[in-house]
Amino acid sequence: MSDTADGAAPPVQGTSPAETGVPAPPDAAALPPLATAPVLAIAAAVAALLVAFSGRYGYHRDELYFLACGQHLAWGYPDQPPLVPLIARLMSDLAPGSLALLRLPSALVTAALVVLTALAARELGPSAYPLGRC
Repeated sequence: MSDTADGAAPPVQGTSPAETGVPAPPDAAALPPLATAPVLAIAAAVAALLVAFSGRYGYHRDELYFLACGQHLAWGYPDQPPLVPLIARLMSDLAPGSLALLRLPSALVTAALVVLTALAARELGPSAYPLGRC
């Protein structure tokens, strides 16, 4: 019979993570420094390319739908939350008909995703341990 309420066995005292096979949580001080300048340069380059080429093709049907929903704002829609039409409305009010400005928020989010990917790669480290255990 277990001593815990959920039926799980209590932890064994005096065992190290190496003995149990469970990796120890990473220490924040042990993380390598982030290559901030190159990561930010890549993120900025991605955003700049997306914005630079955003006006070279016309509206996508989803963008037209977001603009139409932005003209009739509501707290929610059957197929999306209210934030996307609100952003489309704000971008359209700032510069009506500007594809570059309409697509600017997605370019900025993509640049933020580049930074988050670099942070995740730093957290995982260069070890092949996760791949070797699959």
